[in-house]
Amino acid sequence: MAAAFEWQAYEYDYYDKTSDWFWLIGAGGLIGVVLAIFFVNYLLAIILLLSTGMLLFYGGREPELVEISIDGKGIRVRHELYLYKRLKSFWILEREDGPQLIVHSERLLIPHISIPLGEAPSTEIRAYLKRFLTEIEYTPTFTDHFTDWLRV
Repeated sequence: MAAAFEWQAYEYDYYDKTSDWFWLIGAGGLIGVVLAIFFVNYLLAIILLLSTGMLLFYGGREPELVEISIDGKGIRVRHELYLYKRLKSFWILEREDGPQLIVHSERLLIPHISIPLGEAPSTEIRAYLKRFLTEIEYTPTFTDHFTDWLRV
């Protein structure tokens, strides 16, 4: 089936990070680990250690340019196809760094899929997706605001 829309976009917005950013994240994580051990919460210490390591690793990683397409079956990002029957709703969120397609899926963990629209025609995509999905306004969560603040 031919795609109704195809475009390329970076998988996420990248912010240059200074060495101060890495030191701050590392120090904050280390303080959290020390406090967790002090309060004899070893599971929290392990979780903080792993999450700090992941944040430092992925925070310095530059995004890849990905192929995105929308057709009658669903939305494809890279090689993963999100079928409409497994999606609940969508919303096009206008952000200062460009519009994003937010899709609510049936997944239990991380149900919202954020897809950058880049230069794709958001008005036409919205009209097309309304044929398959319900449009429900998405309000950014605390996690969205927190990751924007961390610039990750």
